[in-house]
Amino acid sequence: MIKNISPGCIFVDILYFCKSHPDCLRSSQVVMDMFTCFISKIIDMKKLMMTAILVATCLGMMNAQTAQKQVVEEGGTGPFKSEVVGDASCPGFTVYRPQNLKEVVAKHGALPVIVYANGACFNNNVEMRLLLSEVASYGYVAAAIGPYDEADVMAQWRGVLRSAYPETKGEVVMANGEKILPLTPDEIKARQEEQAKQREAAAKKAKKTKKQQPAVPQFRTYPKMLLEVLDWLTDQNAASGSEYYHCLDLDHVAAMGQSCGGA
Repeated sequence: MIKNISPGCIFVDILYFCKSHPDCLRSSQVVMDMFTCFISKIIDMKKLMMTAILVATCLGMMNAQTAQKQVVEEGGTGPFKSEVVGDASCPGFTVYRPQNLKEVVAKHGALPVIVYANGACFNNNVEMRLLLSEVASYGYVAAAIGPYDEADVMAQWRGVLRSAYPETKGEVVMANGEKILPLTPDEIKARQEEQAKQREAAAKKAKKTKKQQPAVPQFRTYPKMLLEVLDWLTDQNAASGSEYYHCLDLDHVAAMGQSCGGA
């Protein structure tokens, strides 16, 4: 069988082989081997070309691309009004930064960086959105673990507000203008019944597995994520087409967190 024919010499090799071994052309097996090898080389070339296309596409998407953003509490009380950003090239994190970042840096120089981990090691920074927005308004770029998801953020705050004030007679207005009313008596009763069922099921399960080793808690985030987002920020600071190009003072980086995220 013919092997190791380089793609650039496929036709030359076939012609040379036919000229040097005319008798072998009578063998259908040899012809089939040549054809099979020829097709396999074409497939390999196509795979190589597709890989090159994918690499080129990925390289084109490496630069920061703001996909979503919002202003929380009028951008904070600091001298630089802040914004919350979800970036397509870093979907697992949320960035808090001054608005008009390039203009701020042009006037005041590169900004120090904060990487933030959440309480309970949650993969969501919604509980600290006000705090991180406030910090960013004083001239920091803070990258927090957890994707930017406005629908999820509002859903969580809705649940928190309704649960935290079950007896209030007033109404709470969310940042998006939505009015939140307290839980009704029927909703409170249904929630209490569901919680009682969950406690009962947990007690039965604990009794069955009493002699087993307790399971290791599985958190949705891990400490290395802070280094991963710092690597991303470092790459963006060096990429000429990035929104963060030469905007970050990477000599001044702080790690910040709450509870599990601070441990």
